[in-house]
Amino acid sequence: MNQILIVTCNRDRWSFLQQCRSIGKYLSNNRVNIVVNEFDSSDWMVWFKEHCLGVLDQLDVHVYTYDNFFDVFLINPILNKSGWISQQVFKLVFALVTEHPYLVLDTKNWLVRPTDFNSYQTLARRPPPLIFLEFYQALVQQLKLKEDMLCCPEVTPYKIDPKIVIKLFEQFGGVDKFVNWFCSFETPSEFIAYDLIYQQYDKTYTTENLNWVKYRSIYNWTADDPNVDYTEIIKAIADPKIEVLTINRRFLEDQKVRAYVETLLPFNKYSYE
Repeated sequence: MNQILIVTCNRDRWSFLQQCRSIGKYLSNNRVNIVVNEFDSSDWMVWFKEHCLGVLDQLDVHVYTYDNFFDVFLINPILNKSGWISQQVFKLVFALVTEHPYLVLDTKNWLVRPTDFNSYQTLARRPPPLIFLEFYQALVQQLKLKEDMLCCPEVTPYKIDPKIVIKLFEQFGGVDKFVNWFCSFETPSEFIAYDLIYQQYDKTYTTENLNWVKYRSIYNWTADDPNVDYTEIIKAIADPKIEVLTINRRFLEDQKVRAYVETLLPFNKYSYE
């Protein structure tokens, strides 16, 4: 079974709508799992059914909320944590309800042409970014790993094998203990945690034929710049090698910028309200 996982929230409605349009146009034969990262998801559900569900009608869509997916032992540790941390937890604990690998997408990941997610691989490993160093060192010590291990970049799309996640939980003595430990850090990384365990159980990793060319991330322009340059977006969309376009949410806060970006995106034929 081919499936993707998206964790989203009220703040990301506009980006999520663009993503739904792109998935509806360019993806087929996939199960789409959506986790709503809101304690009260009722308003989001109404909006989703009105604006998004129709463009996903050719896909097998499943929506999960706090109420019907996560137990108390998962919710308690994240009550006072930011949505940035809770969405990381959800990307991992989804492994509890599936036996099949799943590809994690952030709402900022939009398809710009048909893609085969089965061909996506782990990107080249590197030392952990400084922001995650404390978490990385604690994880290495907790699991008694080599102190010089490289790790996969914290970049989506990111493929996760649930069997590896379960092994991670087991090494902590259970999912509840892992979640409590994970949420004790200010800057944890779900993908670093996953990848360090992955390396223990999968020895087939290679740096050959890695799919860097399928991604294009736009981080180098801001909406408050009076001379916003859309050239990079236009070039990425026109490049036949690029399948996934990523535009950082911080740079899409301005409504005028959003409106113009919508006109550039090849999958847009619906109006947004």
